[in-house]
Amino acid sequence: MNKEFLRSIRYYLIAFAFLFILSIICSIFASDFVLKIDNAVSDFLTNYVVNKNLTSFFKIFTNLGSVNFYIILIIFFIIIFKNKKIPLLITINLAYTYLLNNIAKITLRRERPLINLIEKPSGYSFPSGHAMCSVAFYGMLIYIINKKIKRRNIKVILNTMLTLTVLLIVFSRIYLNVHYFADILFGCLFGFLALKITIEYDKLYNVIGD
Repeated sequence: MNKEFLRSIRYYLIAFAFLFILSIICSIFASDFVLKIDNAVSDFLTNYVVNKNLTSFFKIFTNLGSVNFYIILIIFFIIIFKNKKIPLLITINLAYTYLLNNIAKITLRRERPLINLIEKPSGYSFPSGHAMCSVAFYGMLIYIINKKIKRRNIKVILNTMLTLTVLLIVFSRIYLNVHYFADILFGCLFGFLALKITIEYDKLYNVIGD
């Protein structure tokens, strides 16, 4: 069987899996068990972790997962990449991830935690847009780095930095109490699936190049 055909099938199966998981989340959030875990994590952070210095630190990192910061990075990529299809693919990856996130939020309508350490963001809580978009966006950068950079030590350094950035962005949303733990968990899951769709598309059409 043609390898290109198999890749196409994988692409659509991943897309289907994304939509299927999205459709069953409504029933998951009817569970008191999920809410108990969310409250336990929030209470632990509030009572044992939160302090002034850490709050200032995570306020900085949470901005690295904002739409405005992504736009700045995309403009930078447009300038530095000779192959303009690369920043275009990054933009498309982020755009449809953001769109799917908003569809999920509107569908599920989960309210944010009542008390926040920053100004309460607009919109609903589930799934976390910062988690979903940071996994998709920075994950795409990691994928591009692994394809385009040959020196292993440079790849390791950049991949480690980007991975830590995602982890800190994600954790900042729970720490600042603008999201519940489940919002972050499923946001990361959705972000990973959205990223996989883009990666499979690139594998099929080799947009980024070798």
